[in-house]
Amino acid sequence: MKNLFFSIILALCFAPLVAQEALLSDLLNVQPVEYNEDGSEELLAEYQKLIEEQRARLDEDLSKLDEDYKKEVARNIDDFNKVLEDTDEKAVANEKQGMITRVRTMTMTLKKNKKDAVMNFKNEMIKEIREMPMKTQPKKEKEVEEIRIEYNDKFDMEYEANMKVLETFKKTQHLIKKETSAIPASTSDQ
Repeated sequence: MKNLFFSIILALCFAPLVAQEALLSDLLNVQPVEYNEDGSEELLAEYQKLIEEQRARLDEDLSKLDEDYKKEVARNIDDFNKVLEDTDEKAVANEKQGMITRVRTMTMTLKKNKKDAVMNFKNEMIKEIREMPMKTQPKKEKEVEEIRIEYNDKFDMEYEANMKVLETFKKTQHLIKKETSAIPASTSDQ
């Protein structure tokens, strides 16, 4: 009876331990994940897909800004051409100066809006980079910064080119007086 009693007590004591061991072995059975210093391959693939989507969206936004700018400049040129047709020197000079001011302002605004769009892209990507492993973050942040610098350099060159065109337009004389040639009166004494 004592043996039976000790057997039951031992069974009751070791049964939970055996059950816990089985429970722990199930929980601790974690499949290994391959990674390199940049993180898991899945994480890198997801990041690469995201950066491509964000760049495509950025390029789309920049194209829309360019289209809106071109339409607005074309509208200003059409307005100037209408005034030019009237050939009133003072009205043409006033419209030309007004148009130059408006286009210069639009050009500066375009540059600012494009840089803002790139900064929004950078901010979105930085949020995503923060979810990556610590070792990877500086490298990915540097990549995004290089993309930002590349775009901003392009915007600066575009701005300078637009300003040169505007200066050329400003220097161009649009109303040219026709020189009247003296036509000798024919004298015929017949």
